[in-house]
Amino acid sequence: MVNKLAKESRNSSLELLRIIAMFLIVLHHFVMYGVGLSNPITSLTDNNSINMIAAQFMVIGGKIGVSIFVLITGYFSIKTKYKMSKLFHLYIQLWSYSVIIFLLFVVFMHVKIDLINFCTSFLPVVFQQWWFLTVFIFLMIISPFINILVENLSKEQFFHLLIFLMVTMSIVPTFSNIIVGKTYKQGSIDLSQTLFFILVYLIGGFIRLYKDDFQLRKIGLFLIFVNLFFSYSSILFFDFINLHTKNNTYAIYATMPSSEHSVFLLGISVGLFLVFLTIKPFHNSVINFISKSMLSVYMISEHSLVRPLIWMNLFKPVQKLGYSPLHFIVYAFATVLVVFVTCTIIDVVLGKPIVKIVSWFISQVRKLLKNISTDRIVE
Repeated sequence: MVNKLAKESRNSSLELLRIIAMFLIVLHHFVMYGVGLSNPITSLTDNNSINMIAAQFMVIGGKIGVSIFVLITGYFSIKTKYKMSKLFHLYIQLWSYSVIIFLLFVVFMHVKIDLINFCTSFLPVVFQQWWFLTVFIFLMIISPFINILVENLSKEQFFHLLIFLMVTMSIVPTFSNIIVGKTYKQGSIDLSQTLFFILVYLIGGFIRLYKDDFQLRKIGLFLIFVNLFFSYSSILFFDFINLHTKNNTYAIYATMPSSEHSVFLLGISVGLFLVFLTIKPFHNSVINFISKSMLSVYMISEHSLVRPLIWMNLFKPVQKLGYSPLHFIVYAFATVLVVFVTCTIIDVVLGKPIVKIVSWFISQVRKLLKNISTDRIVE
């Protein structure tokens, strides 16, 4: 009986990792949308410049968090058949949030209804209301075929496939502008993100299948410290050159470790995943309860109408760059925590009940249509 309960309950160590991953993602948004990365580093004694370096250090968390979510998905999905009902429920959840937030802004914030807003809100996956969810849903659709491929690969063949994808989709893009499938056209689906997600999904799957062959904790700690060292060293190195040459071109290279395909950030993500995976499984109802709202935290805070309200109108982090470095860092984490907790409460109090109502309504419509179809066949 105990073993059965252990299997049915979620491992809270990985649920805690989900929470940390989402916190890092929101911290990334604090920097990207609230601070920006265009301010030059002009002095190592100026608060604005020191805080910009701190912002560069914090911004890398976003891509780490995204990769962690995909790693966890790959780990649990590689040996299971993905149920379309889960995908349907996910779509209902994101559709409900997209439409409801849009309608609230139209009614209370007097947002004008135009074709772009309407299509983005009512067709959130197609028009990429949230880029992550568009790519993630596509990954889930093709995951059964990926799993079939993996089933027919030997360990050596699987490893070689990972090396090939790692080189083409992470290592090369980290040190050059060559990104397979990359498109910069607004509104177009970025194939490079899908290919990168496939790589990360496969890494999670490889860990699931062959974890007993490796010392996961030692490898995880090594990956974390080595890649953090190279990430932060790269930032400081190019900021130092930028400072002494007064050439802001080098400031662009300082943010290379935070690029979407960065091998350094992928290494940190895998390292964190391995470390949490080796923690003795435990069950904590509070952690598991909070982790269920993580996707909603992302959908609320990253909605195209909510995002500017939070980071440009409400908190305005860019105006806090003149604070002392300690004050700025505390402010950043406190602000993210407020957004994080607020979105979680909104999801628990309003979001989940509304999604349940929408799901129930759609299920009733489906039953009605099915009955009508059955009656016509009988006739």
